[in-house]
Amino acid sequence: MLRGFFGSTWPDGLTLAENRIDLAWHEREFTTCRSLSWILRDHAATYLGCAYVFPKPGERRRGDIYLWLADSPERMARLAAFQPLLAAWLDPWLPPGGQYDWHVNDKRPQD
Repeated sequence: MLRGFFGSTWPDGLTLAENRIDLAWHEREFTTCRSLSWILRDHAATYLGCAYVFPKPGERRRGDIYLWLADSPERMARLAAFQPLLAAWLDPWLPPGGQYDWHVNDKRPQD
């Protein structure tokens, strides 16, 4: 579901060592509040996907919001329902007048 979502070919060719480097980089970003992320789970604590907020370096009040859900028969309906909820939840926390570009994995597996 994530092939190409974070770049044209990502994660093709990603090695375990490169993945560990990426994870360490993300941990550093999160501990310094440079970017934020959340694991999404349902009421039964089933893992559904993730949401990220990445401010654009050097640009005030601009950033990217990524929302992706793991493949399931309910994925498209969950995305449609969850994106406005996430936007409303984030709104008071984001700088006023900011511009955040949304990226949602709304392609079906065969796309």
